[in-house]
Amino acid sequence: MIQSKKEGVIIKEHIIELQKKFEQIKRMGWIENSHPRYRNAGLLFEALIGKKGDSFSIPDYYEVEIKTHRQDGQFPITLFHFSPISHITKVPPCQYLVEQYGYKNHISGPYKILYANITYQKKKSIASQFKLELGVNEIKKQLELHVYDNKNQLLETSTIIWPFEGIKEKLNNKLKIMAYIEYQRLYENKQEYFRYTNINFYYLTNFENFLQLIKQGKIKISLNIGVHKEGERMGEVYDHGAAFRIWSYNLPKLFKKK
Repeated sequence: MIQSKKEGVIIKEHIIELQKKFEQIKRMGWIENSHPRYRNAGLLFEALIGKKGDSFSIPDYYEVEIKTHRQDGQFPITLFHFSPISHITKVPPCQYLVEQYGYKNHISGPYKILYANITYQKKKSIASQFKLELGVNEIKKQLELHVYDNKNQLLETSTIIWPFEGIKEKLNNKLKIMAYIEYQRLYENKQEYFRYTNINFYYLTNFENFLQLIKQGKIKISLNIGVHKEGERMGEVYDHGAAFRIWSYNLPKLFKKK
């Protein structure tokens, strides 16, 4: 979609506005995170700029998606969540995955869970029983979950998929413009504090770059499928969604920095 001159001016105003709000928050220094609702630096920052609620489908601040990241860079950045689909399974894909390939541990008790980072053409062992890897099918235009047994015999190739069109929709709806905010964390006297230090704005390049980063192993998919351990839904599968993640130093390969 071609952006009009008026739309471009409005977007620029929103970016300047967010920049000013960030500078105000930065000047506050260490900020006590005393509200139980704001479980992390991202939620606290959004509260400080007056954002209410959250959405997985639209950006956080007008046209700008906000990503907060700890300055020491211990963890990758979640670009977006996109649960897989299936045209084959009779149950929801994530329920199928945990039933077929999940495992039990000391935390899940009698229930199966499935936590795994999936990478292109790199097999990930799951509880010493199966191996999972990410495949790219450019003919069918989809990412695929490939499943192997412990002898590297292929069991499944296209039962669980992520269509290219769905990924493009996520990128274009959420990540055309991204504000990347760095913060520091302090835990003192049983109290958590955050200090926001830097902000940079990034503009999405194109899907071809995204796909190339998948093939290079620089974007991975994290499966986070757990189970309700109490209440009326105890024992039921809950799906955190498949998270598409990238390390901060690879951002310039997917985005152009302002």
